Amino acid sequence: MTQILVVDDDLLVLATTAIGLQQIGYEVFQAVSGPSALKICQQEKPELVLLDIRMPNMSGIDVAKVL
Repeated sequence: MTQILVVDDDLLVLATTAIGLQQIGYEVFQAVSGPSALKICQQEKPELVLLDIRMPNMSGIDVAKVL
């Protein structure tokens, strides 16, 4: 099963996206911040990461650069 990490500080967007992806058969991990996304990536190695660009402290672009 394909694993996807969804990262968004807006909980409604995060939940809606994650539920939609789960309903069509993906295994979905969720993170509400850049640092938590990086921790999940180290542990789970998702095949795709969907990033919110504008997040406090660490933007999606910053996360992508680290990944």
